[in-house]
Amino acid sequence: LYNLRGMLYKASRNYKKAEVFVKKAMELSRALKKEADFAVNQANLGGIYLQEGSTIGIDLERIQEAAKFLESSMPTLTIFGLWHAWATAASNLGRCFTLLGQPPKATPYFQQALRIFENQNDKRNLDIVNRFQKDAEALLRKGAYAKLRVVGD
Repeated sequence: LYNLRGMLYKASRNYKKAEVFVKKAMELSRALKKEADFAVNQANLGGIYLQEGSTIGIDLERIQEAAKFLESSMPTLTIFGLWHAWATAASNLGRCFTLLGQPPKATPYFQQALRIFENQNDKRNLDIVNRFQKDAEALLRKGAYAKLRVVGD
């Protein structure tokens, strides 16, 4: 329930409350030794930080935090075969790398996420990942990724 409440707060852009509830979910899943739940919660916390860090300008520290949580969730999501959660984390990690000015690192994550969402016939997430990938490719073509606007600039 904590994770669900956190995701509802994320959807309403109340990132502080979203963070509190997802962290509670992480604590509970760790205490109960539910590794899969813990990994899903880690990925969700990364998603919260990504959305928060890219809402108004770019908060590079928050995006870096997001990437850390997303990356650390992925091995456990793989072990438990939670492919949809893995693909969402991969897509979000690709977005982090794009926003951090590293679009070449983003491409493999987008490609893997696209394959999984295609296999699951998940058109909504396919559209999202395709848009993210096109953004990364456009920045790469322009060489503009080093010039992203950063909060405080």
